[in-house]
Amino acid sequence: MDSILQLGVDPSRIIFANPCKTISSLRHAARRGILKTVFDNEAELLKIKDILPEARLYLRILADDTSSSIRFADKFGVSREEIPALIALAKRLCLDLVGVSFHVGTNSKNPQAFAQAIRDARFVYNTALQEGIVLQSVDIGGGFNNTNFEASAAALSSSMESEFGALLPKVTFMAEPGRFIAAEVFSLACKVIGLRSYPTNMAYINDGIYGNFMNAVIEPPIPTPVLLDFTEEATSHQKEGENATEYAIWGRTCDATDKINHSCEFHRRLYVNDWLLFKSMGGKTSDESSSKLEMQSY
Repeated sequence: MDSILQLGVDPSRIIFANPCKTISSLRHAARRGILKTVFDNEAELLKIKDILPEARLYLRILADDTSSSIRFADKFGVSREEIPALIALAKRLCLDLVGVSFHVGTNSKNPQAFAQAIRDARFVYNTALQEGIVLQSVDIGGGFNNTNFEASAAALSSSMESEFGALLPKVTFMAEPGRFIAAEVFSLACKVIGLRSYPTNMAYINDGIYGNFMNAVIEPPIPTPVLLDFTEEATSHQKEGENATEYAIWGRTCDATDKINHSCEFHRRLYVNDWLLFKSMGGKTSDESSSKLEMQSY
């Protein structure tokens, strides 16, 4: 929250989108004027009523994330069966329910997951209307990837038109396409710092899952890097007729899980001080190694 505010973003444009928040973080949001937040259970509603009764609430619903690299449905989102009771509870508590949110999971490969989620969002809208609540907003979350973005956008556009139709001018739709925007923002050159040949060929580089390769854990496999032969030393290692060689690539830490790729084939054997170029780096790499997913203490 503080990082976004430091960029000059108005608090009214920020959504505290974690459906399960600490009391201290809710109090901090209240102090900073951040009123929009998300819930998906009764306990969270009661907590919000006590700490941030002026909150502007979004009900997080389940979405089909079975085709996604990282799934959220096991942890977040309310089922259709639970929706009426939670909306009724929000009304009894005199809380301001303003919208519905969902997330189809990171790197979704099924455009129709967005369409189904929009249909479910309309169900929430209708259910709220029966309680006298007119929802104003739908947060469609993220999950977009750069291989089927056009298909996902088309599915969203079609379902928004069919489900909300004349209501579109009255309902605000927002998205969180961070991973799509940052999917391939840089290439990363890493140096080979160590080698082993038993039990298999292994190369150790000067980075790892605690640096720029968290995606090796959450979204494997990492594509085979390019072996760079641009230095005089590397050029001297090229031998005519040398066979292609396969390596497992490891990170530099003492953690035995710090493995980047199980099998990469190069046009020659590797040497210490060789450089490997990893292309198409970006989303879910270094961001997950920071404090992004940690809750700050206030």
